[in-house]
Amino acid sequence: MIPPAAELLDKALSKPIPLENIPEGLHLRSVTPTDGGIDARFTGTSVTFRPSASSAA
Repeated sequence: MIPPAAELLDKALSKPIPLENIPEGLHLRSVTPTDGGIDARFTGTSVTFRPSASSAA
């Protein structure tokens, strides 16, 4: 990653970002910048997804 982008990402992620509507048991594993935004990877066990729940936008 180019230094200015790395500095910007570090600054953006220096404070906690609340994640809404994440099912219980699901944990954020990594966040990677992409051309279109970010790629977030999660892991979990016994996670129940409910189609009627709103998604994190």
